Order: sequence, then structure tokens, then C-alpha cells
Amino acid sequence: MALDLHIPKQESRSKIDHGRKRPNTKMKEMKRILVVEDDPITRDGVAEVLQEEGYEVAVAADGQEGIAQFSAFHPHLVITDLQMPRVTGLGVIAHVHKVAPATPIILFTAEVALDAKRRAQALGIAGFLNKPLEFTDLLDQIAKTL
Repeated sequence: MALDLHIPKQESRSKIDHGRKRPNTKMKEMKRILVVEDDPITRDGVAEVLQEEGYEVAVAADGQEGIAQFSAFHPHLVITDLQMPRVTGLGVIAHVHKVAPATPIILFTAEVALDAKRRAQALGIAGFLNKPLEFTDLLDQIAKTL
């Protein structure tokens, strides 16, 4: 009778869970997202969640900075607030659609007026989310958009 000396291979480090959620980078590899938001807590929170999900993220503190970052970063997706100093989210949307019309944009705002949503949708946004943001809703919208 022969002995079975088969020793199972150990899983690679990348497959070991360690109790943490690991980002699924296969589907999102190399995807760049620009987050334009004047509230630092929201901006940093969104950026952190997206980085944990495997996205490359750039941030901007207002619309004017967002337009500059867009030109330098060349994102696959822009996520912008509506109400910001210097240049509003509508200004960011108009600029992005002028220079790179295929770039999708997700707009989020605390403003619940339907008029704001209609104006943004008329400009061709890919998605609209209300604040306070639910990160699962944001990630779902990103998955649908990219």
C-alpha cells in the first residue's frame, strides 16, 4: 500500500484574509477617480474609501482646483459636489464635458431641490447622490458607471 504524501499548497499571501476586507483590484485596476468636494471630512472620507477599494484617487477642495486637477490627473471618473466656492459643481461638469465628453461624472449634494438635479442631468451626468453620502450607494454607482 502506497502512502499519500500529497501536501496541500499554502495559499499565497494575497489570498489570506487576516480578517480584513481586501480590495478587488482586478476589475478596478488602474482606474483613476477625481473627487471634488469643499468639505474636508467628506472629501477625505470618500478618498479613503475609494483607495481602500483599489482606485487611484486625486482630490480637489473646490471647483477651480478640480478643473486644474482634471487636466493633470486625467481621471476615468469625476465625483463632484454641487455647491462649492469659486467654481460650482455645474462649472466642473461643463468643463469636463467640454474637454473630455466621454468622462462620466457623479454629482452629490446636500441640496435636495429637484431643480439642481434636473440642471445636472441636463448636462449629462452619470449619477446623482444626496448627502449625507452612503458609501455603499456611492460604490454601487461607481460600479455601474465604470
